[in-house]
Amino acid sequence: MIAWIKAFRFPISFMGAGLVILGFRITKLPIPWLVPLTSLIILSATMLHNDWRDRFHDIKKGKTLAFKHPQGFLILTLIIWIIAILLTITLWLSDYRLGIIPTIAITIGLVYSETRLIPLMPTMLVAIGTAILPLFPILFEQKSVVIISISTFFIIFAREVIKDIQDIEIDSNYKWTLPKKLGPEKSYGMISILLFTGLCFIPYSSSWRINTLIIILLITPFFIILAKEKFKLAKCFLDIELSGIILWLILGLSFN
Repeated sequence: MIAWIKAFRFPISFMGAGLVILGFRITKLPIPWLVPLTSLIILSATMLHNDWRDRFHDIKKGKTLAFKHPQGFLILTLIIWIIAILLTITLWLSDYRLGIIPTIAITIGLVYSETRLIPLMPTMLVAIGTAILPLFPILFEQKSVVIISISTFFIIFAREVIKDIQDIEIDSNYKWTLPKKLGPEKSYGMISILLFTGLCFIPYSSSWRINTLIIILLITPFFIILAKEKFKLAKCFLDIELSGIILWLILGLSFN
């Protein structure tokens, strides 16, 4: 049962929902709560879909749930996709502007697994698919969320490169990755540049204490990455810190 729950990748899905909420908080627009819920479901559906498509390859990574239960896993994936699509249709019917980004996210989720051999495409799709989540207010002519979107793009791109370094041997003949093309050493430098760029684009809040915390949280992965061997830890820490940043910004903006 625990393995099935983990397949939904709820930490990542909730982080995506948090980005949606943050976008509305930054612009002080009322939050249509169906929007972050829909985003959460779409992200979970994407994770399940990718696990099912990669079920044979993922055995090498120790992930066997989809391989051992292909029919059940496929049925679960289809059910979650149907829920995601129905929620997106509901958003379109309530206000067409709210349905645009979920539709893009669904498209990315469905095509991601088919782009593994196209240079840069898998990494770009993950980064773009995450970076669009705070952009709902743009559809209501609120442009101040662009900064957090740009920041998210670079940080998530760095996260994907970290993950690809971790899996460089396993994915060697299965997926096109930057570490495979550039080598680990150059990839380390790219990760540092991407994280630093993401740091530069973090939006300011009204609290200097929150900004200080954000800087500390974003600098820490540099020291982990410099170890050049703690890939899983670096990726995990990056997920935790990004979630922490989102939560702190939401709280800071909520009480501002």
